[in-house]
Amino acid sequence: MPSEPSRMRHPPVDILLCILLLSALLVPWIAFNYAYDAFSRTAAGLGCAVLLAAFGATWLITRTTRQGEARTPLDKITLLGLFLGLVWVIEITFNNAVAPPLPARDIIDNVFWALIALGIMVASVAAAYRSGWDSCSD
Repeated sequence: MPSEPSRMRHPPVDILLCILLLSALLVPWIAFNYAYDAFSRTAAGLGCAVLLAAFGATWLITRTTRQGEARTPLDKITLLGLFLGLVWVIEITFNNAVAPPLPARDIIDNVFWALIALGIMVASVAAAYRSGWDSCSD
């Protein structure tokens, strides 16, 4: 009996779409609460437009391709990107909520960025190894 392709409850692209839409909704709210001049509001408007365009393009591309297929390496990389982005959001939230003094803040920033860089490096090496990187040494 052939096995069914692995299906995720919430594919990474759907999670990405939710994040883009939520971000596009948060930008105007943040701009009206924290903007101090016309330039910052204009920049927020452009940022919101870019997020909405990214949402629209991502939605359009994903709705017209590969529905119902098994997970691909791109899905795995997207999940990793979402996870590492979440680590970055945690770091920003910690710095803004706790606001540690400057030397400690720098150390905390460096630890979070080291974890993110390490995650990217490990994922890159693993992907290269799986794709047969040693075949280039012939």
